[in-house]
Amino acid sequence: MKLKISVGVDFGKLANEMPKLIETTLLDYAQDSAKGSKENIDRGVKPSLGQVTKDIRESRTQPTSPPLKATGTLYNSIKATNQGMEMLRYGILHEKGFMTAPKSMIPNQQVKARPFISATKNGFKKIIDNFYKRSKQALRRKTPLVLET
Repeated sequence: MKLKISVGVDFGKLANEMPKLIETTLLDYAQDSAKGSKENIDRGVKPSLGQVTKDIRESRTQPTSPPLKATGTLYNSIKATNQGMEMLRYGILHEKGFMTAPKSMIPNQQVKARPFISATKNGFKKIIDNFYKRSKQALRRKTPLVLET
């Protein structure tokens, strides 16, 4: 009786490719998160600006809406890098909320959180689908290994 075994996968190849797959997936997610965060700012995040903040923006000849886009400095600083998504430091303060400094224009007030950091609506699904597709490609052998006894 002859036994023939054909193997079309190579787990060693997948293991070698895995660091690159993870890096590519993280970069894709960072790019999608930067895009999604900018889209959220463009749509306008909640809560809306208070009257005092609007008055300050008007005195500086800045637009009174949307929140987080007075000068565009924060908005333009949002970008993807190999290390993840990057932005100016005060972006995370707006994401989580903070107390104003005693000597600021609005002293000792709680600035409510304006969550804006997120991926695009369908981006995460596409990123995961691409990861699976790349993993399957890395797992396949170009020529099957055939063992006969």
